[in-house]
Amino acid sequence: QLDLFEGAYIYYYIVTNIYDEDKRTIYFFHDKRANAENIFKEMKGDFGLKNLPCSNLSANAFWLQIIVSAYNSFQIIKEKIFDKNWYKYTAKTIRYRIINLAGYVVNEARSLVLKINENYKYLKDFFAALDTSQYTIL
Repeated sequence: QLDLFEGAYIYYYIVTNIYDEDKRTIYFFHDKRANAENIFKEMKGDFGLKNLPCSNLSANAFWLQIIVSAYNSFQIIKEKIFDKNWYKYTAKTIRYRIINLAGYVVNEARSLVLKINENYKYLKDFFAALDTSQYTIL
């Protein structure tokens, strides 16, 4: 017996009260908003929105504004620094690949040098995030 939901197609539905538009317009209108849940998930996991700090509504509103500002700032930084294929990564992934870098800083010939293992899995990503004209790869 054949199964309707097996195969190469993905089925989903959109519930809407928009009747005066064609199906394609409705699809693209709702498709733009489909990422909102992922944004809230990232703000909860990576920016501290999981728990509100106090029971005061004004203080929590201020906390939320700080988190949204941090999230928006991070998105701007991501757009300005990284390649387009990095836009899909969350703050946690970027922290893991760029900031949680095993290495050490040494003073050589009156210069600070960052020593990184050449077998580091994301070494190429690390240098892609930096302006490599200012840094020397040893």
